[in-house]
Amino acid sequence: MLRRLHSLPGLLAGLIVAFMATTGVVLSLQPVLDHVSVAARTDLTVAQLAQAVSTELRGVERIVHSASGAVTAYYDAGQGAAAASVDPATGAVIGAYKRPHFSRA
Repeated sequence: MLRRLHSLPGLLAGLIVAFMATTGVVLSLQPVLDHVSVAARTDLTVAQLAQAVSTELRGVERIVHSASGAVTAYYDAGQGAAAASVDPATGAVIGAYKRPHFSRA
């Protein structure tokens, strides 16, 4: 009887450890996947990138370059603040910035 009672907490602990290991692997691969999804870098300087972004978007308040290489520009869209994803190679706007649902960026 005691062995059966002891096996239930052990099984539960094993499932928890397996879940933690699986989520750890997924979260450790996320930076690699982010880096692969970003366009190739070029020799644009920060000033050239800022100039290219400011010509496409009026009212740019902030440009953020993440560790993965993604560039996001925050600007005033007239009716409130907005964000756009920017191609780091050319400074062209790719589209509206979509916050990742699964991981924080």
